[in-house]
Amino acid sequence: MAGAGSPATHDASRQDGRTHAPRRVTTIDLRPVTKLSLLALLAATTVSCSEHDTITESISRQFKQTGRHSVDLHTAVPQSWNRVCILGPYSDKAATHATLGFKWDSDKVSDVATNDGIVLLAFVDNAGDADKVAFFTNYPRGMGDFSNLSRRCFARPDAKFEQVDRPLKGWPGLFHAPVGKDIVSSIFPL
Repeated sequence: MAGAGSPATHDASRQDGRTHAPRRVTTIDLRPVTKLSLLALLAATTVSCSEHDTITESISRQFKQTGRHSVDLHTAVPQSWNRVCILGPYSDKAATHATLGFKWDSDKVSDVATNDGIVLLAFVDNAGDADKVAFFTNYPRGMGDFSNLSRRCFARPDAKFEQVDRPLKGWPGLFHAPVGKDIVSSIFPL
């Protein structure tokens, strides 16, 4: 076989048994370029996903440690943020804009608009001149379902949620636990 980049000669036979004149074919070995491109893509994907996976794992771990009873995002997500906005299934760009109060292209980072198995938790920081999404996670609903709270935002100190298995409205999942109030009396008024 000819080496990389060297011409090779192929004898092409026709179906009627006659042969063509030999033709030259030049081959280029793209394996090193392909390997480098693949490694670069893999590294970029790993870096961009690792923070989001860590957030998801941290929230899920806290929910499991409480016996699947509660989540306090203030402690589960120690990074810098001021409020968390919850975007449930079928939240499109317009819903994202209305919820956050500013434009953010959620379609580029999440398929929450078409995937009913996740909620998008967008952690907003206003350290600069304007609010911005500092980080986010596509949180699986099976690891603690925030979808009853879709299109709502909670300040960091108020980002406490408790599991309610039989709510008056909605479906079983996480509900806001108001500061200083008993979660049961706020969801099941007497």
